[in-house]
Amino acid sequence: MNISRYILTLISEIREIFTPKVNEILLSNLFGIVIVALNNAFRMQDVNVFLYSEFVIVPMLMGIICTWFWRKLNLRKRDLFGNLCLTCLATVVLSNLLFNEGFICLIIASPILLSFMTFGGFVGRAMFKKNDQTLNGLATKKWTFS
Repeated sequence: MNISRYILTLISEIREIFTPKVNEILLSNLFGIVIVALNNAFRMQDVNVFLYSEFVIVPMLMGIICTWFWRKLNLRKRDLFGNLCLTCLATVVLSNLLFNEGFICLIIASPILLSFMTFGGFVGRAMFKKNDQTLNGLATKKWTFS
């Protein structure tokens, strides 16, 4: 009886630690790290394709992953951008630690990362917005950022 109570207490404490903000930082960065590692492992002849995917597509997908975790929080645009800034900072730090990338190079590249991550975040916000009357696809959304 005490073991089951201990397990339930442990599960509830783990749920308190892994909030949506922590989950999005961990999982979006894990996704980015796996994709970049796969790109480096299977390096092909055309380097420009990999450069495009690492600097444009991966940050956009990271932004979409972030907003998927925040879909129930109804964040304002300013809060969404602030959380994406924290995610971008975590990405820069993890890239420095895991890939031995130069910190100055990461600081120079971080505005590109943040801009595409923000674009992906707002695309994800439009995709995951609950509206039972219309299809939640990108083709049906009105792109007004007001």
